[in-house]
Amino acid sequence: MTHPPAHHRHLYQELQQPADQMNLARAALYIAQEDYPDLPVQFYLNQLDTMAKTLGRRLPSDRYPLRLIRGINDYLFDHLGFAGNDQDYYDPRNSFLNEVLTRRLGIPLSLSLVYLELAQRVGLIVAGVDRKSTRLN
Repeated sequence: MTHPPAHHRHLYQELQQPADQMNLARAALYIAQEDYPDLPVQFYLNQLDTMAKTLGRRLPSDRYPLRLIRGINDYLFDHLGFAGNDQDYYDPRNSFLNEVLTRRLGIPLSLSLVYLELAQRVGLIVAGVDRKSTRLN
């Protein structure tokens, strides 16, 4: 009997967490281990932590949400240069969090994950929205 790879077990354990305790970045990195079996998950989680610390120092002292959003946008997209991959949208690397963090290039879903992770780390309460099940009119 063969056992599932460790990253499958880790992903399963992460997904069993209550929604408010689940670490989406960690889960995304476990998924990336399917194609990158030697991927150092903690390295990329630390990278997000480091980015958030730098971001936190750049944010205004008043915690007005719109100012925080502007600060995150400026840091992530202008300062760090994260962007959508307009040249090759279907490149699989656009979907792997490790590649998005390294290349600073992704698709809306993966860029949203980076944004969500940074926002949460600096204390801004944000949540993803499923456009298909949400009516915005």
